Amino acid sequence: MMRINELYKTVNTDYKPYTKDFGGGCYNWCMCYVYTTMHDACTMIKTASCTAQMNYFKTIKNWRTDINELRPLSICFVDWDNSGDADHVFILLSITNGIYTIIDGNSGEQTPDKTTVKIHTVNATSDYLRKLVGFAYADKITESNKKLPTLQIGCESALVKALQIILTYKGYDLGTCGCDGDFGIKTKTAVQQFQADHKIETDGIVGPNTWRCLCE
Repeated sequence: MMRINELYKTVNTDYKPYTKDFGGGCYNWCMCYVYTTMHDACTMIKTASCTAQMNYFKTIKNWRTDINELRPLSICFVDWDNSGDADHVFILLSITNGIYTIIDGNSGEQTPDKTTVKIHTVNATSDYLRKLVGFAYADKITESNKKLPTLQIGCESALVKALQIILTYKGYDLGTCGCDGDFGIKTKTAVQQFQADHKIETDGIVGPNTWRCLCE
């Protein structure tokens, strides 16, 4: 488990150590940083999408929205533009007398390749807290792949949208419908292509084996 003092050691590092398993680009890499440093502390999907990770946490019931329940090592999601999706993610390091110490990657207004891991101290009036949409506990270990529901044609949910975001990120085409949360024929076709590429039965149904490969 990544301890808080180990997180401090990542301060001022750039995107390269965190995006190498995501194609190595210097795109917005806040989720890459959190996944790389925290995936051994809780069950997460391997994705660079904040929204996909957020929806995943909701599905496995590791999700809270009450700011009073925040605790060190919470993985926190922010909606900067009030769109309903998560635009940024950070890790809470400590809370002392109303001051929150947080750490994140790709923060600030600079281009992604110019940003580094930073520590911030903020209070409850900061946008980091005012625009917080929810958070997951990093030490809540779950056997999520076994508990995730089977998805197939006709399903419509936040988890379907997370599935679609993952498929799109991995290069599978969902057509004009995109990531709409509705498991239609285009999503089934993309799932079948993914299954064929990973030598899984190409039934277009997302069960335990398909989830396992999607989350790798």
